[in-house]
Amino acid sequence: MQIDDIISVVNWAREQPSLDAQRIGLWGTSFGGCHVFGAAVRDPGIKCIVSQLAFADGEEIVTGNMNNEEKEAFLSTLDKMAEKQKNTGKEMFVGVNRVLSDAESKSFFEENRTQYPKMDIKIPFLTVRETLLYKPALNASQVMCPTLIVIAGQDTVNPPEQGRALFDAVGAKEKRLYEESSARHYDIYAGEHFKQVISIQTEWFKTHL
Repeated sequence: MQIDDIISVVNWAREQPSLDAQRIGLWGTSFGGCHVFGAAVRDPGIKCIVSQLAFADGEEIVTGNMNNEEKEAFLSTLDKMAEKQKNTGKEMFVGVNRVLSDAESKSFFEENRTQYPKMDIKIPFLTVRETLLYKPALNASQVMCPTLIVIAGQDTVNPPEQGRALFDAVGAKEKRLYEESSARHYDIYAGEHFKQVISIQTEWFKTHL
């Protein structure tokens, strides 16, 4: 659904007389950094991509630290919840940190919740199941436009090895991997890390658009 939304916005942009329909690129971060690949596969007119802090394999993100027994029990629970949602139309919504439950995310949301109260939201718990089934590397392998992938070396939300795997999967001949080695996941959004990364990304768009 979110990829559908990206395509809708791209189509809208192409219809605007003030915009150049031949010079449209995609930028996405975290989950959005995964979605840009699916959108580019569906729209070969996309000129270039910047994917930031994304992952290659949702199953590894969700269950990578579980043993086989824990994983089987967890998957069984998710399947039962999905079946219940299908049969009843009701879905369980939980606080964002029930889904983004790593220490880095909990700290980030706790620090920013007071200043930005609209961040304190509830999301479907089955988002976890959707993440688990999501394999952005499959779409990345079909992408042929110039692609920049940005990773944070200290990221514990979407670890840098996931970004490297995504980079390896990209089918485009022209691609670049940039690592902000001392940054964590949320550090990229402000301060010196933001300034450094955004300059790299801006140059990518200037070159390829």
